[in-house]
Amino acid sequence: AYRAQGTPVVATDIGDCRSLVGNDGGTIVEDADNDDALAEAVRGWLGRRAPHVVRSWGDVRDQILRLW
Repeated sequence: AYRAQGTPVVATDIGDCRSLVGNDGGTIVEDADNDDALAEAVRGWLGRRAPHVVRSWGDVRDQILRLW
């Protein structure tokens, strides 16, 4: 939902976040315990939008099945 609206995502490298966020949908922070890196990632996106990505439910299903 965030990507479809162009809202960037800041997440830690846990689970499948990296593949779900993609290369241009936000920032993945390697160390979840690094508060400074998380804050810097958020600051880096302030006032910016990520490219809109609209996917069908079939696209979402296929991506989930690939990750699973």
